[in-house]
Amino acid sequence: MDEILFFLLMVGAAVTAVFLVVWIAVAAIAKVLAWLLVVWVILFAVGVLGGILNGVVQPPRVLRNRAATRPEVASPEAVVAGNVLGARTRGAARNFGWDSAWPLYVPYQSRRDLRAVVAQNRAVLRTVQVRTFELLDDLFDDLYGLIICLVLFAVPYAGFWIGAWVSTLAWAAVMVVLGRTVALVQLVGTSCYRWFDKLARKRIDATFNCTSCHRVSQTPSYRCPNGACEQIHRDVSPGALGIVNRRCSCGTSMPTTVRAAARVLIAVCPYCDAEAHAGSGARKVVAIPVVGSVGAGKTQLLTAGVVAADERARSLGGRLEALNPAAQDFLTAARGVVGAGRGVVKTDWTHPEGVPFLLGLNDRDVELLIVDAAGELFAEHERARGLNYFDTSDVVVLVLDPFAFPQALDLLRAAGLGHIPVASGDPETAYGTVVDRMRDQGLRVGRKHLAVAVTKVDVVQQLPGATALVPGDGASVRAWIEAHGGANFVRRMDLDFKSVEFFAVDSFRRREALDPLHPLRVIDWVLRKSGARMELLPAPVSVGEESA
Repeated sequence: MDEILFFLLMVGAAVTAVFLVVWIAVAAIAKVLAWLLVVWVILFAVGVLGGILNGVVQPPRVLRNRAATRPEVASPEAVVAGNVLGARTRGAARNFGWDSAWPLYVPYQSRRDLRAVVAQNRAVLRTVQVRTFELLDDLFDDLYGLIICLVLFAVPYAGFWIGAWVSTLAWAAVMVVLGRTVALVQLVGTSCYRWFDKLARKRIDATFNCTSCHRVSQTPSYRCPNGACEQIHRDVSPGALGIVNRRCSCGTSMPTTVRAAARVLIAVCPYCDAEAHAGSGARKVVAIPVVGSVGAGKTQLLTAGVVAADERARSLGGRLEALNPAAQDFLTAARGVVGAGRGVVKTDWTHPEGVPFLLGLNDRDVELLIVDAAGELFAEHERARGLNYFDTSDVVVLVLDPFAFPQALDLLRAAGLGHIPVASGDPETAYGTVVDRMRDQGLRVGRKHLAVAVTKVDVVQQLPGATALVPGDGASVRAWIEAHGGANFVRRMDLDFKSVEFFAVDSFRRREALDPLHPLRVIDWVLRKSGARMELLPAPVSVGEESA
């Protein structure tokens, strides 16, 4: 019994001792773990702080190209290659590709910068991890030491990882929100500015008319203002390449919108690349295309009309300015011809170039585009195929030699007035080459207006029965043509065109602007019918109204 009792006492003592030992060990371990937890919290906080600082420091380093990861640059070369703005789907970019210019920072470059910052953060975390493992591997060869260091390292690295990503993603979120806000504001501003320019040009019906190939465009091209740069910008509308200004690949800044670019840049035809005169594309163009047989008096009429328009505009407080050297030469020669009262030189049988003038009157500017082709080009349909300037004009001016009709020519010969030059070729053939060509192109000739200018009226007035032709009365001119063999021709004109107006003109003698025989009346009629809202002469009054 005593032995059993003693055994139980010994077991109890042993259990108590073990319990005390375990309790002491657990208390010691708990104390160690408590201190370890404090160390972990401190290390974690240090790691988080380091990660946040890393997230703050890396974006400016990336943006300044001082980090290992550098953002892809949205360069003009990348724009041209289609890697920035995507496919070429509209506007001039559809035919020519994107212009070589720097795109807007938001969203094109900012998107690349954002990706570069995220990639840099990922690279930093990977670098920290790799270098730490290399350091631990050098310091500790045994497995236990490596495990202890990994336990101590994992906590601050986790804090650094979390802090770095939280900081980077917060920066990225702010950039995305700001970027989208800026992009929305840019989109609204771009759309408003673009439409303002379009509506302002539409209000005055502004177009670009090439004086070389005679094609018409709403979006002219412009050369870079840097003389050393050969870049041609095909579309200067506000958009992804600039809202108010655009920066060419050479670094030179240039304005957007056709109206702003026309003030300072050299315009280029988007079809033939011919350089245009100053201000092209920002004004209404009133083309004066003339048709007539050889020797009908086309050049003489235009010469007298331009000089009279110049003098009349100045008398009304306006101006007529030559817009290129060819126009200046034409105006100088025209003044000499009109001043001397002599005939003009025969027009060369070549591709006709447009001769542009700026006509300013009553705070309005229009561009008068004179196109004078040699009569030989109207002799055959094949020769007239290249005369595409008739396609885009609102009016056509037919210059008619009255003695091209046989009955009038017989009267001239019977009158014995000496040698009077007579146009060669059939006037209806010349007329037909132009009208048939326009119809072949699918154009509606019935929407255009025709002016018939009968020349050499000073000679006609010396013939028997000339009193029936009353200067300034289109109806009498029409009746005179019908009475002298042109009835069918007049009937065809009425069927072809929306309206037909007849004029009797004398282009040789110097006359007052208000003289009913002055060629200026034809120029004034063209301005009225083209919707220029500009008048060089008082509104025409019929003979019946005058007598009343």
